[in-house]
Amino acid sequence: MPRVSGTIKFIFALLIIIAFWWNFTHYVDFGSGCYLKISTGLEFNNTTIKNGLKALKYAVPTTYRMVCRDVTVIRTGVSCGGFGGGCYHGGSRSEIYVSVAQGAVLESAAIIAHELCHLYQDRDGKPFDENECYLVDDAVLREMAKF
Repeated sequence: MPRVSGTIKFIFALLIIIAFWWNFTHYVDFGSGCYLKISTGLEFNNTTIKNGLKALKYAVPTTYRMVCRDVTVIRTGVSCGGFGGGCYHGGSRSEIYVSVAQGAVLESAAIIAHELCHLYQDRDGKPFDENECYLVDDAVLREMAKF
């Protein structure tokens, strides 16, 4: 029986680590043509973001397509929006921030939609209107409740 060289073992272990890292830091939905990078903050929980995106995909597909089209990075972290909140910093970047500290999938989906609303306000040159975006996340939660 031939022995496996140390180099092959190292390459195999390195490929496993790279695959784990890729899966942890990216959301890919080939069927929908959706690709997002997920940047982990101190919360170190990308599963909630991924499950929130899946909830959007099935319960509110229009919003899901908009997220996939217009957001490139979702950053996690409590430093923006507090525990269970989110924020959008504005500018030309298509990044949103979502806190997943509570681990609540449906709320994370609603926060993603809320921050997408702010992204559109910024891109359209509209004033920052929290009430408009609260209506968006409320509508998302209502649709998910029906689903």
